Amino acid sequence: MERNICNFLIELSSKLKERLDQLHRSGIDPSREISQGAGGDNTTILDKTAEDFLVSEISKKYDCTIISEELGEKEFGKDSDLTFVIDPIDGTKNGKRNLPVHAVSIAVLKSGKPIIGVVRDLYNGEIYTAIEGEGAFLNGEKIEVRKEDELKMVVFGAPQRGRDFEFFVKKAQKAEGIRIFGAAALEICYVAAGKATLFSHIHPEKVCLKTVDYAAADLILREAGGISFDGKIQQITNFTELKTKTDYICASSKELIEKFLQD
Repeated sequence: MERNICNFLIELSSKLKERLDQLHRSGIDPSREISQGAGGDNTTILDKTAEDFLVSEISKKYDCTIISEELGEKEFGKDSDLTFVIDPIDGTKNGKRNLPVHAVSIAVLKSGKPIIGVVRDLYNGEIYTAIEGEGAFLNGEKIEVRKEDELKMVVFGAPQRGRDFEFFVKKAQKAEGIRIFGAAALEICYVAAGKATLFSHIHPEKVCLKTVDYAAADLILREAGGISFDGKIQQITNFTELKTKTDYICASSKELIEKFLQD
């Protein structure tokens, strides 16, 4: 079952990329805000186009619950323990300008636990996938975290304000290189694929990440041999509550995370 669902999502994400490429060529402004989503963020034409397509296609094929950034939580059919957790556009600020680094992120949960993760880069088409217990893959090739002892390349969630900037400046000095891309699902996948050493989305001023941002990528990370925690070095446990936000940090080892966080 898991393999069939994963293959369906791989194909679905490819079709979504084609549809959004057409939207960008149409002359319609994809960045225009049209409503507010259930997750609390403003909904753009790009978000709505992507979500409507995904929800329609998934709900036609599976009895399930869908949790999504704009829709919120909705049941489709009865007596299913499958939940699809969707971020139609991870990195909306990038996506609505058709800048690199924006993605679609889809996790499949069974009894509340992620069993499938699919993250497709909607700019270059790269696709990261994982099925629980079967490893993680980039474009069909197996990936693993890079085993490093030092903070070679650290990726940050953008600092928000006040103490966030103080934290960012302090921790950035520990790294040989830093990047801010603005799309959490892809940034987690960069760690999974060994492109980055550590990803920090810790914000002393205001926690930001929702389950739709990390549910799929977190499984890909763990299947690639990585480890993730919240800002208090506790296991991430929320994969179903859309409005519950968390800090998030991941790397190849707990030792690297502790080295990054220590004063």
